[in-house]
Amino acid sequence: MYFRDETTAPVSSQPLPGFGLLNSQAQMATRLLVHEHSARASSHPKAKTPAYLTIGFAVDDVSFLWVNGVQIVKHTAYFTTGRFCVALESTNCGILLAINVTNTGGPAGLFADVVVTYTDGTTSQIVTDSSWRASVGNIPDGFQELSYDDSTWETVITQGGDGVAPWGRPQHAGTDLQSLATARWIWTNEAAPAHSLLALEHSALL
Repeated sequence: MYFRDETTAPVSSQPLPGFGLLNSQAQMATRLLVHEHSARASSHPKAKTPAYLTIGFAVDDVSFLWVNGVQIVKHTAYFTTGRFCVALESTNCGILLAINVTNTGGPAGLFADVVVTYTDGTTSQIVTDSSWRASVGNIPDGFQELSYDDSTWETVITQGGDGVAPWGRPQHAGTDLQSLATARWIWTNEAAPAHSLLALEHSALL
């Protein structure tokens, strides 16, 4: 799997050789599943082959990103969107993006836009919105794997779009601007006290 960091603004993002949770902080794990065999309705085109993903996202405060179970990057900042390009080797079993977000205090949220580019040059878009679901409690083991069952997760709460307080309008990263116009900041209806844990998921059909 090929990874390229297209973030050019002053923000902390780095490839990860390993993964460790931060202690005594509010955490959120997110799953974005793009799967050919999903039973859910979706507007994403069938009979197309995904070539790569362009993932733009901001977090409050620290995040770890996986694609198809492979750790890709650590990203920190809500004021700048990280922008990451991931080439796909095989998607016979679908595409899974997973993000673990840690809030170190104050407001908490995730704000993301994912562009799927197909081998024929066409694209489809997936954003954080009210269709995502959440699990409150301990971060589930293996949540970043395709085999994980998230069927009992609850619906998230949206907190507003690009420009909403307290985050404002995050600076776009990369030379080719990626639209964040339809993305929404998401979390649950809970505040984010220390020691609280949260996991979220969204499924879509290719």
